[in-house]
Amino acid sequence: MIRAILKTLLLLQLTLRVDAFAAWLKCFVDLDETEIIMNYPILTPDKAPHLVEVQVKYPQDEEWSTNLSYTAYQPAIVHARLKVPKELEREDVQYVMETTNGGTFNPGLCDGVRGHGSRHNEEVGLELSGKEDQVELWAGWATGHGQVSLTPRTKLRKEGTEAVEL
Repeated sequence: MIRAILKTLLLLQLTLRVDAFAAWLKCFVDLDETEIIMNYPILTPDKAPHLVEVQVKYPQDEEWSTNLSYTAYQPAIVHARLKVPKELEREDVQYVMETTNGGTFNPGLCDGVRGHGSRHNEEVGLELSGKEDQVELWAGWATGHGQVSLTPRTKLRKEGTEAVEL
């Protein structure tokens, strides 16, 4: 009898799938303060418990930045990840990142509009078409099963253009 119960529990454990924040948030909700996730509203960057930002860089560069300019009318590949404060570096910070027109995550979710990472320093690839004057990136992030917060929007601008509000 005990053997049958243990086999059943083992079988259940193998068939049940538990998804963390970044895995189930992929395309099901908007990344804005109007959404409710796990019974809590998404926090705007000014109400978030920590300032977390999106960082970007060209693959050949060594330095990460919170802004970037790219060449006009020429596709470019950049990498993006989260910049977290020291107190979150050892925490389980997961994220889903979103882009506006002109950017496509590869590999991507939601027709390339979103990418995700299961750790704050996990990079996602973003292809910039070079056709838009500005592309914005932002992310929804959480630690463990905590409340989801948004990052401020990071603006990637075409060389020679001014930042605009989208």
